[in-house]
Amino acid sequence: MRIAPLQPALYEKWDAFVLKHDSGWWWHSTQWIRYALAHSGGTDLSHCILDDEGCIHGICVLIREGDRLSMGGDPLPFPIGIVPDFEERIAVRFRSSPLAARDTDMIGDMIRSGYNIGGWDSQVINLTQTEAQLHACLRKSYTSLVNKGRRCYRIVEVQSIRPLMYLHRECAGRETRPEATWLMMEAWSHVGHGLILLAEQDTAAGMITVAGAYFILYKGGAYYASSAHKPEATNAMHALIWTAMLRLKERGVERLELGWQERTGDTEKDKGIALFKRGFGGSPQRILVLER
Repeated sequence: MRIAPLQPALYEKWDAFVLKHDSGWWWHSTQWIRYALAHSGGTDLSHCILDDEGCIHGICVLIREGDRLSMGGDPLPFPIGIVPDFEERIAVRFRSSPLAARDTDMIGDMIRSGYNIGGWDSQVINLTQTEAQLHACLRKSYTSLVNKGRRCYRIVEVQSIRPLMYLHRECAGRETRPEATWLMMEAWSHVGHGLILLAEQDTAAGMITVAGAYFILYKGGAYYASSAHKPEATNAMHALIWTAMLRLKERGVERLELGWQERTGDTEKDKGIALFKRGFGGSPQRILVLER
């Protein structure tokens, strides 16, 4: 066995290993690693364990951002497979996969080597329920908000990321991140790893985009990754996310992760976003976080 740094020649084998491993998730993939590097910069220290025949037996995603190891400021995804011990003189945080499988032996080893275990909650919706059951789980006020939004706006699936990118810039009043990251997201959608939905409104000037959202699809799950909406587009996001739930269900997606719930240090805006997400139903799923 030998340690090998992640490089383009290993991308295909790396992603095949992630796809096959029970705890492998999108955050382990080379697509997401390259996105994270393009988005936040940093140095890629990711590596894998290879046998004499070149087969991968374990991977560790490791990105240095400034004086810490992280991925866009968030914890790195948990190593999977066989990964050797390593020591770092700076703080390291790992988060476990959102999948049910857990590499409990490795977690135990890391705790014994000095890691502290904690966790954050992410809101997850079970899409194997019937449409009626999903509808019944909406917050009471959301039922009418979804219906109003569906009457006022046309929700459409598109292949180009540019309308959402332009809307994101308009709403933020600035360039929010490199254009290359948006083009990566568009490429994912072309191979079944992304869903782009827009809310359009009919005006005197024609149809205009007032809201949009992007969902990552992987291993029967989906993640609410990005969105934007004009302030005056009342109820557009309610209708858009509800439509996404139904579209994803039609595609056989079994769970939709809406993202983090309240965490220590969250701003009032963060808390408001978490409250908004809970209105679509589901339940919090604990994502283990190990930190040293």
